[in-house]
Amino acid sequence: MELHEYLDQELPQEEEQRKGFVIDNEQTANWVMRKLAFLNEKERQKREIADAEMRRVDEWLENETAAINRDMQFFEAALEVYMRKVNMEDPKVKSLKLIHGKLQLRKQKPKLICDDDKLLQFLKDKHYTPLINRKVKVEEKVDKVKLKKLIIARGVQAVIGCAENVVEGVSILEQEPSFSVTLND
Repeated sequence: MELHEYLDQELPQEEEQRKGFVIDNEQTANWVMRKLAFLNEKERQKREIADAEMRRVDEWLENETAAINRDMQFFEAALEVYMRKVNMEDPKVKSLKLIHGKLQLRKQKPKLICDDDKLLQFLKDKHYTPLINRKVKVEEKVDKVKLKKLIIARGVQAVIGCAENVVEGVSILEQEPSFSVTLND
């Protein structure tokens, strides 16, 4: 019999007996302190075991899902190649509804590639001051949200206003349409 089992014999185990349990002397108080220390250690050990098991389960799950994710990426890439091929053959086809889901291509806005210094100077020279944010530190930056609303893409060049001034410091990068797969539930 272990020490804690021997000491447990002193403590009433039934709930009815525990209700009447009172610490009325130093010896009982010491016994309760030992019992608390033992229970704390027992809880720590249980948590340690549980943590080790959770790490093992997490590692297993990661290994299992990594293979699944690689397979999913492979099949989604194959679907994208197919969808782009269909779109090349018939540019009007932007989505395909299939029995188990939908393949879709969405046009993306062109990406602005800005040389901030050149762009800022251009906007100052052409008096497009509403597009310039001035900070308290007298730091000037281009308000790219407003700029994007005003810019018109002409190939790789960006033009602004009805005079179609070519915006210096900005070039346009056309992006491929984005692809998405939606599975039916």
